[in-house]
Amino acid sequence: MAFSYMEVAVSALLRRSMVPVVLLASLSGCAGMFTPHEDPKVAGMRLYRQQDYTDAAGSFRNAIRTDPRDYQSHYYLA
Repeated sequence: MAFSYMEVAVSALLRRSMVPVVLLASLSGCAGMFTPHEDPKVAGMRLYRQQDYTDAAGSFRNAIRTDPRDYQSHYYLA
């Protein structure tokens, strides 16, 4: 079984160091696009203002799971 130079180099690199596999995947282009995280409470307020009440309720539920003492999310969920 013949190995390419790249396969041998990557194999040696992984054996000799603690390079995360995620780094190797991102260098090879298979990691995908980075998606920024939006705070569920902010998303809920944005959706509420757009009158998308069903999705806003889901965002407020997620915000309450994150912080059960968030009285504003409880208020808008009600």
